[in-house]
Amino acid sequence: MYWIGNSHIQRRITRKIVEDAIVTDIIIKMKVKLLLTIILVLGAILRFLNLDYHPPGFYSDEASYAYNAFSILKTAKDEHGKQMPLVFEAFGDYKLPVMLYSIVGSFAVFGASDWSARLPGAMYGVFTILAIYLLAKQILKIPSKDTKTLEDQNYQEYVPLISALLLAITPSHIFVSRGTWELTPSLLFITLATWLLLKIYKQLKDKEFLGFKGTLTLLLAVVVFALSMYAYNSARVFVPLFIIGFAVLHYKETITLIIKNRISTIVVLGFTILLLLPILVTLTSPQVTQRATYISIFYDKSVQAKLFDIIRADGGQPVIQTRLLHNKPVLYFMDFSSRYLSHFDPNFLFITGDTFEIFRQIGLGFLPLISAPFFLYGVYRLLIIRPLWFEIMLLWLILSPIASSFTIFTPSTSRTMNMVVPLTIFTAYGVVALYLRVKANQGSAFATIGVATFAALLVINTGYIFNRYFIQTPKVVAEKWNDGYKETVEYISKIEKNYDKVVISSSQAPSYIFYAWNLRYDPVNYQKEAQTNHTPDEHGLNFTSQFSKYYFTKNISQEIKNKKPEEKILFVGFPDEFTGETQVAYSRNNKPVFIILE
Repeated sequence: MYWIGNSHIQRRITRKIVEDAIVTDIIIKMKVKLLLTIILVLGAILRFLNLDYHPPGFYSDEASYAYNAFSILKTAKDEHGKQMPLVFEAFGDYKLPVMLYSIVGSFAVFGASDWSARLPGAMYGVFTILAIYLLAKQILKIPSKDTKTLEDQNYQEYVPLISALLLAITPSHIFVSRGTWELTPSLLFITLATWLLLKIYKQLKDKEFLGFKGTLTLLLAVVVFALSMYAYNSARVFVPLFIIGFAVLHYKETITLIIKNRISTIVVLGFTILLLLPILVTLTSPQVTQRATYISIFYDKSVQAKLFDIIRADGGQPVIQTRLLHNKPVLYFMDFSSRYLSHFDPNFLFITGDTFEIFRQIGLGFLPLISAPFFLYGVYRLLIIRPLWFEIMLLWLILSPIASSFTIFTPSTSRTMNMVVPLTIFTAYGVVALYLRVKANQGSAFATIGVATFAALLVINTGYIFNRYFIQTPKVVAEKWNDGYKETVEYISKIEKNYDKVVISSSQAPSYIFYAWNLRYDPVNYQKEAQTNHTPDEHGLNFTSQFSKYYFTKNISQEIKNKKPEEKILFVGFPDEFTGETQVAYSRNNKPVFIILE
């Protein structure tokens, strides 16, 4: 009887322990879901608040996306009359389709406006916050030699949450999410595809066979990776290199996939070729590749000039030395290396950010300033521990700036936005690692104080970002964002009936696209009337010179001189082009942006 009773008590105790564990697990999951929801709401506020007003104005690329989406919605053709294009010509820079058709969908639901044109970018941005949470959660499941570190419940719970929180308040990601940039869907797709790829990797580690469900997951990963390449040009460089690097790092799993999952491998490879063939054929055409040459370092005449100066300065140096050290390959390599390393400059990362005018945010770096010490500590700890997932994220980080480093605009926020994922996860790891170290060495009281301090710094930093981005930055860069065009077009549309034609300066921007978009000019008529020279200019671009009674010129002063007395012409130009105005249009920072001669 004693043993029976004792056994009964033991079962009750065991059941109680299990029930308590289940309740604890449920509470933890509910807490995590609540915190993640709060983070997503914060990210959404920072990306949707006054979306049609910030960034200031409506940039030319945004207007191009908007009008082409408007045209496709109305006629199934882009501005150049191409039927449902896979790559649309735009200004001759041949933009990719994902963002374009996302905006078409937005217009179909919400109507054509600046706000609905920017809506898809903001949505992609918020979903990326969720995606980095899923990715961080998945990478912590990767087996490691140091299992104690990765099995710690604090890492499992808080690294994903803090990664999502940090991305939610990252200045560069807030900025790109609030415009019609191709990179936002690309970043989301790469993050999600990597998450799926890591699921496959773990499955191969566990049981070597994918099965039907695993094969479908791998196919889905391929589709999402392919979508990223249909979304942004830089992904065409990053994705293949990342997949190859991933396969090399985990060659055992790659071999297992090929040998023990032959049918799945063949199916996936065939499907990949079918997916990528259309975009590869389109993007390798001479018209499309021609634009890339204008922004590459190989088109930059300064490198050739520098080579000439160096050779001339060699004087009496041995010929063999000059040929080995002072030649184009060496100088291009040095130029590439300098541009590549500039993306890891602390000033770019934490203080100044992108110096290119339209991507400039006054007083804000690529990452939140608060993340600097935690990023350094996270990398320090990871270099010591060397978990397997660190290799994957380090590969991601190393590959991200390559595409940008071949261009003349560096360091670049847009072309290296992929960097934000590993940088953010390293920083989140540093936060948790530092917390655990303080707790272990100083006790829970000090750790609690540290958490409170970190939370206060986050609030202060978020307030600072809000002030710099929403209040200070528009005062400086509004006219660079073509602010004032919308108001000018609205004014011109009211008085144009009094004139035979309207001549508009295009010396500082492709003015035609702002008139086509802000007038919501009938795409059917536009496609018939538009006169476009498809021969690229010195920057590799081409623009429409006339539609309806609107004429666009880069030399408006000459047009004024050629005007005949009997002609009724309205001239619209920039302040430095002529005087004697009757009307002036101002940007929101109160700078004159247009002069209107009536």
